[in-house]
Amino acid sequence: GKRPVYSELVACGITPSEVLYLAKSFKKVFDFRNARPDDRYQIYLTNDNNLHKFTYRRDPLDEYVAERSPNGDFHIFKQEILRAQNLNWSFP
Repeated sequence: GKRPVYSELVACGITPSEVLYLAKSFKKVFDFRNARPDDRYQIYLTNDNNLHKFTYRRDPLDEYVAERSPNGDFHIFKQEILRAQNLNWSFP
């Protein structure tokens, strides 16, 4: 099976302390201990290899996002993914 999120992020070069800080910040919306092997995530690094943004998708409609603010904290929020077939477009 896949490695835990913590191990995956450390393997990508993110420091253990940074991963723990991200996990602690993320707990407001999602506990990484509940991650499943088929969950998807993306990391966005700055030019000097620091974590800038992290997205975590548990299922096709829910995505959790962590973005680093200028003061260094993570802004965490849940983003709902709109399904294109559910949109009704109307034009004048």
